[in-house]
Amino acid sequence: MKKSFSPGFMAKVALAAIKEDSTVAGLSSKYEVHRTQIGSWRKRAMNGLVDIFRGKQDEANREREKLIEDCGKASTVLARIIHKL
Repeated sequence: MKKSFSPGFMAKVALAAIKEDSTVAGLSSKYEVHRTQIGSWRKRAMNGLVDIFRGKQDEANREREKLIEDCGKASTVLARIIHKL
C-alpha cells in the first residue's frame, strides 16, 4: 500500500534536505522516506520558493497596470467634462 504524507511532513523533510545538515541517506533513515522521494520534495520546494517570489513581482505588475488603466479612464472622463464646459 502506498504511504500518504501530509504537506507539513513533506515540507519538514524538504527543508531538512535543503539545509544539508544531514545526508539524504541519513534523512531517509530518520524520516523513513525513500531517498528519491526526499530529492523530489526538495526539488519541488526549491521551485516553489522561486514561484513565491515571482508571484509577488507579477502581482505588483498587475497592480501597476490596473493603476495605469484607471488613470487612463479618469483622464478620459476629465477630458469629456472639460469639453462640455
